[in-house]
Amino acid sequence: MKIADDSPKTIDKDDDDLPLAPPSKKSDRHKKVVVADGPKIIMDMSWGNLMDEHLQKKVIQQSSYAYSINKKAEKSLPLIFTSVDLNWRQLLHRVNAFQWNKNMVRFEKESFVNIEDIPLSDVVYLTADTENVCTFLDPKKYYVIGCLLDHNSKKGVTHDFAVQHNIRMERLPIPEYIKMEGRHVLTINHVAEILVRVGNGEDWGDAFVNTIPARKNPTKINQNVRKIENPKEKSEKKEEEKLGFWCNIA
Repeated sequence: MKIADDSPKTIDKDDDDLPLAPPSKKSDRHKKVVVADGPKIIMDMSWGNLMDEHLQKKVIQQSSYAYSINKKAEKSLPLIFTSVDLNWRQLLHRVNAFQWNKNMVRFEKESFVNIEDIPLSDVVYLTADTENVCTFLDPKKYYVIGCLLDHNSKKGVTHDFAVQHNIRMERLPIPEYIKMEGRHVLTINHVAEILVRVGNGEDWGDAFVNTIPARKNPTKINQNVRKIENPKEKSEKKEEEKLGFWCNIA
């Protein structure tokens, strides 16, 4: 891990490169951030054209919450925003996003599939549209959160995107660890918070219960009934015992 220097980076506002914001009194200078060497979170912003302005603003609000939660963690996870076009930059500017801690946050205009230092073989797209369960966070992986709201009318688009680019897909192990009321649909910031909590050592059950709103009544289930194992801890098991049990690729 490294201790971040959180002094803001400044660039001319007319420059088309990121970040575009001038220095601000609200810059994050009040805390040194410990950035973990472990898993990274990609915020995939490529879905803006599928949402109206109201939903786009909600995406920014939830992304801002995700940043705040991550920054307050004992060990922050690297946060990479990709496909940040001019429209997203204007919306992000309103929440001073370009003054966020530059050692913890990175903004890219390109899709993550076109960024050279992000190997697609190390990318995991988190989506409910798969049967493959994520049971541990691989410190070498990039976990993608699709920043798309109103999934009901656009179901399957992130799944189709991952298939098109041969990206592995996994879902969070919600039913394996908790019972909850209503649909297993989480906000962008809730997904990010769960990843941050697990990345800081919480087990999945605690991370879910501590993150999911109380109105959904999240309750941990008996792990003796539905137990998930970490493959790194069971590497000496017979191969037939491991197949199809954890973090498989879609």
